[in-house]
Formats: sequence, structure tokens, C-alpha cells
Amino acid sequence: MNYKLSRQKSFFVILAFLLIWPTSVWGIYQIDTPTISSDSFVDILSLLFLLAITSLLPIKVRGTNILFIQGVSLAVFLQFGLFVEMLLTQISIVIAMAHLRVSLKDYSRYLTNMLMFLLGSIASGLVYYRLGGETGLYEIGNFPQIAPIIGYALTFFITNHIFLYLRDVVVYREDVTFWGKDMWWELITTCIVLPFGLILYILYAQIGTAAIFFVGFPFISISLMIRLYHSSEKINNLLHQTSEVGHQLTERLYVEDTVDLFVNRISKMFNVDYLYILDTEKNNENFSILRYIENGSVVEPKLKWLSKVNSVSGEAFKQANSVIYKKRSQWSDLSIGFLPETVESIISIPMQRNQKIVGVITLASRQQRMFEKHHVTILEILANSLAVAIENAKNYEDTKRQSERCGLTQLYNYRYFETILDQTFTKYKKNKEEFSIILLDLDHFKSVNDNYGHQSGNEVLCQLATRLTMVIGESGTVARYGGEEFVILLPKTGKEKCFKIAETIRKTIANKPFIVQDDLKSNPKPYSIRVTASIGIATAPEQGDDAMSLIRHADRAMYTGAKQQGRNKVAVYVSG
Repeated sequence: MNYKLSRQKSFFVILAFLLIWPTSVWGIYQIDTPTISSDSFVDILSLLFLLAITSLLPIKVRGTNILFIQGVSLAVFLQFGLFVEMLLTQISIVIAMAHLRVSLKDYSRYLTNMLMFLLGSIASGLVYYRLGGETGLYEIGNFPQIAPIIGYALTFFITNHIFLYLRDVVVYREDVTFWGKDMWWELITTCIVLPFGLILYILYAQIGTAAIFFVGFPFISISLMIRLYHSSEKINNLLHQTSEVGHQLTERLYVEDTVDLFVNRISKMFNVDYLYILDTEKNNENFSILRYIENGSVVEPKLKWLSKVNSVSGEAFKQANSVIYKKRSQWSDLSIGFLPETVESIISIPMQRNQKIVGVITLASRQQRMFEKHHVTILEILANSLAVAIENAKNYEDTKRQSERCGLTQLYNYRYFETILDQTFTKYKKNKEEFSIILLDLDHFKSVNDNYGHQSGNEVLCQLATRLTMVIGESGTVARYGGEEFVILLPKTGKEKCFKIAETIRKTIANKPFIVQDDLKSNPKPYSIRVTASIGIATAPEQGDDAMSLIRHADRAMYTGAKQQGRNKVAVYVSG
């Protein structure tokens, strides 16, 4: 969550605090002035100490710190009234914020949290009094007033969550849900700790100050157990998701799909603000940026390269080990102008494959102390899984490319072309859109091989592939049919348009010479030679209702209508 506020918002937060906090404290003091003896003052300090201890044991859920102070604050309220409870709660909130290492520069966080709990205390206290509840020393033998206590607890829980939601949405402009996981955790912890507060209140009436210690130690123990349970649940959940991501990565066949899956899952697992995936293999001095994620969305990075020397990711690369920074002051001298100014905590993990670092994954958050030690272990597993998955995807893409492409011209081969043509006929049955193919054969190509050598003939084929690709672009598929023959598929193209395209191709071949080396001579030098092509076209479904017949008719048009008529011509298939 981004806790940085604009000057205007900071001004309104300060103004709201100055208007509400002193007035509310003074007003409650006037309405509910506490009567405190010297003995009671010691007890209040003891309760404050217990509140301070519990405020040091928060659990973090979806970026929200949940405290266990409700039980103690209930006992304070029932015994000493609203003013004392409100005052002790405010002090414990300041202690909790200081423990979380919230800098005084982020004073707005102190002010907003103090206001939230202040208003929660007032609202719950007013509901308690409205329901007929009374505060003061518990009378032994009388059962506590359950309805007002329940009303107090529910009001405190509901108002606190409402104010928390409004703070995140209105003040910090965060996209959060009201019925989130943090709300359910707060509800569960409230139900657990409130009975301790009630027991503390009753026991205090019977044995006095000693009750604070008798109830306080079990209460702190329970708080620690909840904290440890929550921590283990988080780790187990992350490990489960890590296993899922690992399996999903092995199922991806393409590099782009693999990286997209990874960044999508990681962004959700760790709720980070920024994510960088860097490649170390393309350049010796710099990282190449494979992917940059900001607030869950893929963003085009301003820089294509990142130095391996003066950067946080460079430290992970240099040390061949993960690095973690909890606040900006720890890493600011390592990254100048690359990471956003709002970033505080960072974790950077090297990607290793076959004992070699092939990349670095860097996660950044606007919050201080966002990353913990167990995050390092989990991210190292994921980083290495990604490195292996990318390598497997590259191998698959290379194998697939080799099976689909002509090794010489890098055009599609005829086997792949047949597949595309069959798919086009299948689409035609649904959309009924006509399409065409062009089949061309170079004229007298054997003389090129005989006069200049086969390597020169290969140069002509490669140059021709480049020209065909430039003419067709994204409007069709170009493939090598075999030898010096090429075939082109043109979707959504009728006979007349196909003829114009074929004529453009013919002129592109005939009007511009090909540059070759005369490999048959001892001192080869470049030659400029002229080559022409005979071209045949056929359009589906009029001139072929299946793949084989369409190619056969284009082939017949090429030989009978172009080659036999003098070559360097375009011919359309004519039935009969």
C-alpha cells in the first residue's frame, strides 16, 4: 500500500486531527471524568503495560496490521470508563506504530490510525451506555451486563473496519474490498481475546492488581500462539501456491506464456507494487528487462537495459545470492533514478540454472519491512523453477521452429503450409470467406546453379524469400514449396485481388537484379543477375474445394498458363 500522501491530503489529515482529536478527548473527559486513586493509578499503568505488550504482537493480513488490544481495552473501559480506555488505546497505537518502524516523516499514518481508534472508542462506548451499561468496579455476585458488552464489542469491530476501509479508499486511494480476509481475521481474533478482557474485569474486582498478571500472561501467550499460527498458515499457503506455480510452469510451451504466468501469479502471491524480471545472458555489462510490472499491470519500461554494477539487482547477481532490504535508506545508494521514489523495501533473487545465474527477479514495495526471510526461500524456489521453465520453452520453440521452417530461407516449409491451408478450409465452412493461393517457380533456375554455383543459387532463394515476405507482410503466409518453388496463402482474398498481388510479386522479382558471388571461380566477386518467375493462382472454393485440388489447380495454371506461354507471367486457373 502506498502511504505517501500529497500535500493537500496531508493538510486535510492534519486539519481533521486538530479539529477532532483534542475536542473529542476534552469532551469525553468532561462527560466521563474518571476518579482515580493512587492505587488505581498503578493498576492503570499495569494495564497500559499489558496493552503495550499486546500492541507489539500484530499480525499482517493483506497489508493491514491487526492488533490484539480489544480484550484489554474492554477491561479498561468496564473498570475505569471511556476516557481512560480511550487514552490508553491511543498510547498503545503509538507504541504499535513505532514498533512497526513507521517513521515520524509518515506522521499521517500516526494521525489517521489515532483518529480511527479514537472514533471507534467513542462509538462503542456510546453504544454501551445507550444499551444501559454501567462502568466501575464489578459487584461480586452480579452477572455482567452481556447485552451492552456485546454491543460495545460489535460496534468497536464494525466502526474500526469501516474507518479502515474508508481510510484505504478515500485517503490512500487503494483498491480494496470491504469483506476481505483481514476483516475475518479481525473478527476471529476479537472473539478470542474479548473473553479474556471480561475475565480480567471480573477477576480484578476479586483480587485486585494481581488479576492483571494472572490474566495477562495467558493473554500474551494466546496472542503469541495466534501470531505463530497465522505465520505458519501464511507460509503453508505460499508453499502450496509455489507448488501450483511450479506445475503450471512446466505445462507452458512458449517463453512469453511462461513469463506471463509467472508474473501474474507472483504479483498476487506477494501483493507487490513493482516486479522486474531481468535477463543476464544477452549482455555482459547490463541486464535486459524481460518484464516490468507496476501495480499488477505490465508496463513498458523507460529503459531497455539496467546496469549490473550500480543496481540492487546487480548486488544479487554479483553476490550470487538473494538480497533483501527493509527500507529505502539501506539501498538508495545502489540504484539511482531507476526504481520509483516511492519504493521502500526490496527483495532481489538470482535465477540459477546448471549452477549459472541466467537472470534476476526483483520485487519492490512501497511499504517498509514488506518482505520476510521465508519470502527469500520461496522466491528462490520459484526463480529457479522459472529459469528451468524458460529454458524448456526455448528448446520447444527452437524444435518447433525447426520443424516448421525451411532451414535455408527461414520461410515456413510445405508441411506446415499444408496445416495452415487445412485450417483455412475449416474456417471457410463457418465464415464462407473466399481465399486464394499463389504458386511460383523461378524460370531457368538450373542455369544459375550451373553458371555461378549452388551457393549462389541458395543466395537467390534467400533474397527471394525476403522480397516475398516484404510484399505479403501480415496479409498472408509465405512458404517454400520445394526447390525453387514457393507458395503463398492469402486469406479473405478473391481472384482479382490475388492477381494484382501476384503481378506485384512478378515485377518485384523481374525488375530488380539479384546479387550473387560466383563460387565457381578462384577469386569470387559479386555479380548482378536477372531472374524471372512463372506464377499460377487459384481461388477457393470456385477453383478448389479442398487443399489438394486448390494446390493442383494453381500448379496447373503456373505450368500451362505461364511457363508454356513464355514464362515471366501470371496465370489464373481455368477449369476444363
